[in-house]
Amino acid sequence: MKASDSRECRNCHSFKGMPEEPQAAMAWLRHKAAQKKGETCIDCHKGMKKEEE
Repeated sequence: MKASDSRECRNCHSFKGMPEEPQAAMAWLRHKAAQKKGETCIDCHKGMKKEEE
């Protein structure tokens, strides 16, 4: 996924498609920083598990 610039994620997810409102404050800040750095989804989300609800 790193080699494809997280193409598999970006088929559904994009920074433009992630408005601030439904995100936690920390997630919003991290997404903004990642976008500025040109990071891919896999740079941060590799090995992450969804929190139990």
